Amino acid sequence: MNYIKEAEEELKRYSDLNKSLEVLGDDIKTINFDLNTIKTTSLDTTPGGGNINGDDAIANMLFKKQVKERAYKSTYSKIKTIEKALNHIEKDGERDTDDKQLLLYYYVDKLGDDRTAEKLNISRSSFYRRKYIAITRFARQFFGVEVK
Repeated sequence: MNYIKEAEEELKRYSDLNKSLEVLGDDIKTINFDLNTIKTTSLDTTPGGGNINGDDAIANMLFKKQVKERAYKSTYSKIKTIEKALNHIEKDGERDTDDKQLLLYYYVDKLGDDRTAEKLNISRSSFYRRKYIAITRFARQFFGVEVK
């Protein structure tokens, strides 16, 4: 496994994961609202409370809710793992460069080489050296293995 490449891909997906978490949260709220609406309608309109169509709709909604909640938990967990790894590499004790910020600018904000170096006030050659060190440190934190 190429831990460096995998770490880069995780960082590139970070923004999408955050957006996905927001959408999943909204979906769960909508399903909860729909469930309450179906339950109320089913109880109010059916003499004896035995509405088969309402029961099917509720079962389908409960299944959708379970799927969305599992996806939400999984996505949330992935985001927290990325954030924890980023926070553990925030600053290199030997350098004044903020490795976390370098990774966020480059992989998450997609600023590119020159713009990231400019924002960090470092030379392009320092950027390349620091990027390699930062992504290696991130991969080590994220995967929990020695990365070379």
